Amino acid sequence: MRYILPAIVALVFLIPVVALSQSKPLSQDPIVYADSFVEQPFLVSYGGYYDFNLKDDTALQFGMEYRFAPTNMGLRPAMGFNVSNDGDVYLYGGVFWDIELIESKAFVIPSFVLGSFIQGHGKDIGGPLQFRTGIEFAYQFENGHRIGLGFHHMSNGNISNVNPGAETVLITYHIPVGAGFAD
Repeated sequence: MRYILPAIVALVFLIPVVALSQSKPLSQDPIVYADSFVEQPFLVSYGGYYDFNLKDDTALQFGMEYRFAPTNMGLRPAMGFNVSNDGDVYLYGGVFWDIELIESKAFVIPSFVLGSFIQGHGKDIGGPLQFRTGIEFAYQFENGHRIGLGFHHMSNGNISNVNPGAETVLITYHIPVGAGFAD
């Protein structure tokens, strides 16, 4: 019963994410060249160290997400999941924003996601409804793949009596997907 409300909230949040993902990308031209990968959707895998800033309740965390092509506003809807070696699971949807630092090479990527946290044997972070904010720095290769270093903060925003929050540092790897991407 305690997971019903967070599941409904996560589902309600995912509906606009999916709707945004159906928006037309910034360009209608086929994406062929490396400098055009900015408009391409990405499959992102990541791994990192959960709650790294504390000596207790730390865990390894692995995840995968799909980042849709940017909308006309430049926001990139996404949905994904992560798991820890403590058995914790986080299912989420949200938005990312690729900001080019060096044209088609270096990016800073802030993000905001909302999701449902299913606690295993890890840290009690105060309930199933959790917000996650993050920042990522990524380098894009000629073939459009990216490698990045990210930092996330997860919290329930004080909607629960318990809200210790948790930080994660992680390595990301982005693979462009869709028609026209180079090998």
